[in-house]
Amino acid sequence: GALEGAAGNGGRSGDGSALIFLGTGCSSAVPNAMCLIQLSDPPCQVCSQSLSIPPDRNPNYRCNTSLLIDYCSSDGIRNYIIIDVGKTFREQVLRWFTFHKIPRVDSIVLTHEHADAILGLDDIRAIQPHSPTNDIDPTAIYLTRHSMDSIATKFPYLVQKKLREGQEVRRVAQLDWKIIEEHYDKPFVASGLKFFPLPVMHGEDYLCLGYLFGEKCKVAYISDVSRFPSNTEYGEKKCLNSELWHACAGPLVSLPPVGSRVVYFPQGHSEQVAASTNKEVDAHIPNYPSLPPQLICQLHNVTMHADVETDEVYAQMTLQPLSPQEKKDVYLLPAELGAPSKQPTNYFCKTLTASDTSTHGGFSVPRRAAEKVFPPLDYTQQPPAQELIARDLHDNEWKFRHIFRGE
Repeated sequence: GALEGAAGNGGRSGDGSALIFLGTGCSSAVPNAMCLIQLSDPPCQVCSQSLSIPPDRNPNYRCNTSLLIDYCSSDGIRNYIIIDVGKTFREQVLRWFTFHKIPRVDSIVLTHEHADAILGLDDIRAIQPHSPTNDIDPTAIYLTRHSMDSIATKFPYLVQKKLREGQEVRRVAQLDWKIIEEHYDKPFVASGLKFFPLPVMHGEDYLCLGYLFGEKCKVAYISDVSRFPSNTEYGEKKCLNSELWHACAGPLVSLPPVGSRVVYFPQGHSEQVAASTNKEVDAHIPNYPSLPPQLICQLHNVTMHADVETDEVYAQMTLQPLSPQEKKDVYLLPAELGAPSKQPTNYFCKTLTASDTSTHGGFSVPRRAAEKVFPPLDYTQQPPAQELIARDLHDNEWKFRHIFRGE
């Protein structure tokens, strides 16, 4: 919509949930300062008007993009979740928290680590209970590993847990940092509301997150986007479950964690793509003479998929080449580096044969494997049986009747 804030005069009303747009402007916000300090002839209509109309009726005064979710759960408990706290966060609190009678923030969710999304983090202390010794419950904040590393550099005092010997206690925002799982294929819950991460491209070399949330109806909130990766178009159902993907890939396959540095070989990738797309042996393979034979990159995103025709699993990775200066900078290895890939707790592999499908459309599973993988049967029934519902690699639902035939 054109207006920031919710409709109405005098704040929130009603018992349901609400979305309050605290900001819908660009990184530099609107009005543009140059339009006001160096007036053009005629003056800029948008920027000049922005100072003459009250904020609640002003479409031309826009703070950094931010959304406040006033979430009322089914049991009547109300929580306040904010997505992004940019450079204009304090102004948004003064304008819209007071107008809509918002008493606090229970959780923070970040889309990325640019200035217009995080530079208000220091001001979170202004809406937290006052404690000279920082003895308060921290506010949960959900973010990617890449954003966490960047914020640790920009705001070390917000991340630091222990004071150095002799260091004076200063009142700062108390935050409970929660890293979003690296492959962005699983939801997380913030203050009772489930969020599905939606990876999007912010420019052609930077990954940003949007979010899908809602119970009775779904809301997709995406603030900074230039292009949608194919896996994001279908929300949370497009990426494969991590355990299912690894079960199909096998125990010898591992994926690097998001935030790690990898070496990318452009020519080798080109040749692999040509081979995997079944090109003729003598077909022309693209060559990139202007690129170095190898590029050191930072891994921003990994998504897991399966080929629709063959069921072969594969992963897509978003890489950003490092600048010469970044290659020289001190690099902290991600905590996950060296950890084993997430294999499923229990699984059983069986290759179906003609004999499996010849018996009334069913197939047999060894009892030991069935007891390890399937829910327990009630052996007091005759015969012991249960219905199983499973989803395949492409999210198709299958129903099976599991029957024990034995002694």
